[in-house]
Amino acid sequence: MRFCGSALSSNKMLGRWALVCGLVVSCSGTAPHAAHVAQPALAAPPASKEAPNASATAVAVAAAAEAQAPDAEPIAPARTELVLSDEPMRDVIVRFDPAACSDNNEGTELEIEIRIDDKVWDTLTVGTDNAPASCAEYGRTVELGDYNFDGHQDLAVPIDNAGSYWGPTFAILLYQPLTGHYLEAPKLTALTRENLGLFRVDPKRKRLTIFNKSGCCIHYQSDVAVAGDAPTVVSSQVESIIYDGENATCRVTLERTLPNGKTLTTSRRCNKNEQQ
Repeated sequence: MRFCGSALSSNKMLGRWALVCGLVVSCSGTAPHAAHVAQPALAAPPASKEAPNASATAVAVAAAAEAQAPDAEPIAPARTELVLSDEPMRDVIVRFDPAACSDNNEGTELEIEIRIDDKVWDTLTVGTDNAPASCAEYGRTVELGDYNFDGHQDLAVPIDNAGSYWGPTFAILLYQPLTGHYLEAPKLTALTRENLGLFRVDPKRKRLTIFNKSGCCIHYQSDVAVAGDAPTVVSSQVESIIYDGENATCRVTLERTLPNGKTLTTSRRCNKNEQQ
């Protein structure tokens, strides 16, 4: 039923008559027509005596829902996030799967993020051979140094403890002065995997010194020059402690390989500490 304000006010009597008689007066003044009379609702058909198969219905509903629902995004696993270096302008953050800290872990991915002035600056991912070093407190320190002797500070970020004799390994990130970003130097990273921990830096001689050993009595030491991101061994020495139980003697043999390729060998008696 429709009413227009002007028509209703000017035709009050007509409106009453129309309502009483079941007619609707058109606001345009056209002839009245019969009002719609609600019909009684029809009775619902009797329910089927045979109950539907609930299992089949559930399967059909599930299949229909699966067909209509969009592919669900996989839920990302929880990640441990640690700030290893919190400096006034630069932060170093690592992320990894917390399950990787279990004793029987065979390795995982370690995400390293560098932020400058609270903005993501560089992100890279390295693989670990066992639990990430940052699972333990002692593995949460970023070492700083000029590792390629270009006058700019570089970063050594702990990776894991899969180095020689289960020593710590590091991702060596070299600062790029032309872009202001950091790039990993894989060959320098490999030095930490193949030797005992992080190398020693000698800024005066512009040399890195790496250390290794074989058992208790053979020790290796090498001086390494770096050009860009490529290390080269320029000299080395092998120190061997030789015990002679029958004669109760102990001697230390030192074999040096010089930068010119020549080899010098010296021998001396063990001191008191070496005899123990």
